[in-house]
Amino acid sequence: MQGMLFNIENTEEEKELLKNINGSYKSDSCKCVKCDRVLPIEKFVSRGVDVNGNKTYKTECKQCANKETNIRKKLRLENPFEEYAGCTQKEYVCPICQRGYEELFGTQGRNDSVFVMDHCHETQTFRGYICSLCNRSVFKDNIETIERFLNYLKEHKRKLKDNNKV
Repeated sequence: MQGMLFNIENTEEEKELLKNINGSYKSDSCKCVKCDRVLPIEKFVSRGVDVNGNKTYKTECKQCANKETNIRKKLRLENPFEEYAGCTQKEYVCPICQRGYEELFGTQGRNDSVFVMDHCHETQTFRGYICSLCNRSVFKDNIETIERFLNYLKEHKRKLKDNNKV
């Protein structure tokens, strides 16, 4: 998920460095939303160009992005989908929105998997597999779906306590 570039804790000097228009960074430096360091723009991954032709960058630095990628790879290897779910993606149902493969296929806009590995960013622990839409927190203000999401997170926390990881 993309974080916000500006926050109230930024100093005036940082705000000056971080000025942006329509998501385009106009300075030679940027503040990483993960590690809070102000770094040269070369330390960030380019996202391409905006409608005005200005180069845009991701909001996390390359070092933080690489660290997160390695964590996700490790957790996927330790928790293969079919072993965790006990079935194929076509038979699985998202534990949050209760939608299956047929209903979800093609909703990501790319050739992404319908179900993605979900993990806790705070503890770097595996939570389970959920659909891409729920992973991006698209609940469409459905109270029942949000309650299932809360129960899903509470269950993960309970498992961490049971395994003495919290």
